[in-house]
Amino acid sequence: MLFVASGSVLAFTPTAAQISQFQSLPKAQQEALAKQYGVDVSTLTGGGGSSATTAIQQAPVLEPAAPASTKTNVANTNGGQVSANGLSSFGYDVFSGNGLGLTVVDNLPVPLDYQMGPGDVISVQTFGKTNQNLSLTIDRDGSINLPDIGPVAVSGQTFTQLRKQLNDIIKRKTIGVDVSVTMGAMRTMQVFIAGEAVQPGAYNVNGLTTITQALIASGGVKQTGSLRHIQLLRKGKVVSEFDLYDLLIKGDTSKDIRLSSGDTLFIPVRDSRVSIEGEVVRPALYEIKGETNTAQLLALAGGATPSAYLSRVGVRRTSAQGLEQFTLDLSTKSGRDFVLKNGDEVTFVGGVYVAEKCHCRAW
Repeated sequence: MLFVASGSVLAFTPTAAQISQFQSLPKAQQEALAKQYGVDVSTLTGGGGSSATTAIQQAPVLEPAAPASTKTNVANTNGGQVSANGLSSFGYDVFSGNGLGLTVVDNLPVPLDYQMGPGDVISVQTFGKTNQNLSLTIDRDGSINLPDIGPVAVSGQTFTQLRKQLNDIIKRKTIGVDVSVTMGAMRTMQVFIAGEAVQPGAYNVNGLTTITQALIASGGVKQTGSLRHIQLLRKGKVVSEFDLYDLLIKGDTSKDIRLSSGDTLFIPVRDSRVSIEGEVVRPALYEIKGETNTAQLLALAGGATPSAYLSRVGVRRTSAQGLEQFTLDLSTKSGRDFVLKNGDEVTFVGGVYVAEKCHCRAW
């Protein structure tokens, strides 16, 4: 057996009692554990023609790996990359990979906080002393023209504010009538999607379209694009930054705001990504945002499984100095606070360990 710490590889030779413990395990666990450490199971059970002790002492020294059964090989429906260890990138499969387009629907319920703008149609019905059915379109100046009253500025108001304003004006100008104000057809507008979108370009959408609906219409985000730094630009300025992980992991839609005419959604190139595999709920490749430690990455992956061995979490890192390997103890604060870097590979091992003790140098 061995564990890895700060680039040092340390071998451990089991005692006779430990070999006996291994031989008492069910066959399936013996095979999985032997495969995990790159050892022929027949040598561990004494079936290789020599003693088990001798066979283990001569076994190659290898880095612990996660059991093969824990590696996820998820089909990537966005035509993206799958890593060599079978992990797919988290989040990209929420998009179909095909531009769906956005069909303008006129009979959707209108939220009371919907902001009125040029192109929206208002239906006004008066009854009582006089009966009228009016269909009024907000013009480019943001006004509607009421018969016998004149133009009324309404652009920029919410639907609730507009309804109250028209009720007050009509009842004040025309005595003995009641008023009903409803929404007619919603305006269509053009927005732009740029950057690492599958199908960037200009799209005609309605006034209720949100960031995620526009992304789906464009076919989603390329594997080279960021899911955590999607920018909404309005008149050349970034007015909001959308993190799709908040929606996928927490169900938070507070940043999934409605678009306005002329808005641009810009998807930058992905900055940093790490992998996590083994005994975790969602093994995958995750985009990291800012300084991210192992505890935060584990939270993104849904936490560890009950069989995870948190005292021996492996981190493999390739840098300009070469290959570095660390063994972390996530039961300690220093292990949880270990800061990850772009390209790190984190492995959570699990199962029954043959070695009961291991003396490793702290990272």
